[in-house]
Amino acid sequence: MIDLANWLPPHLVTPDSAIIWSFAQLTIACIPVALIWYWASRLARILVGVMVGLSLATIPDLLFGWRVYGVLDPLAPVLIAASLLGASLLFIPPAQRWFSLRGRREADAFE
Repeated sequence: MIDLANWLPPHLVTPDSAIIWSFAQLTIACIPVALIWYWASRLARILVGVMVGLSLATIPDLLFGWRVYGVLDPLAPVLIAASLLGASLLFIPPAQRWFSLRGRREADAFE
């Protein structure tokens, strides 16, 4: 995640800009989730996998902060593990079957 205090000039970082930035990040993350949920988009599934892969790039920074400052954000490893679990569930065989049916149920499930 980008730290606004390091990226923007100090006079532009306000509580309002932090809220707007957080909401923008949430919205960007929710777009592929909505595409998967409503349209069973295979492209969105790959996009989620790429986004999780890019989030793994934060692990060296997390470990560097732990070594240098002796402080580890307790939520960061949990969030990384949850995102890995969620993305991996998109690629298991039942999910493959669901995507091949475009999110619909099989007809024989009701007989």
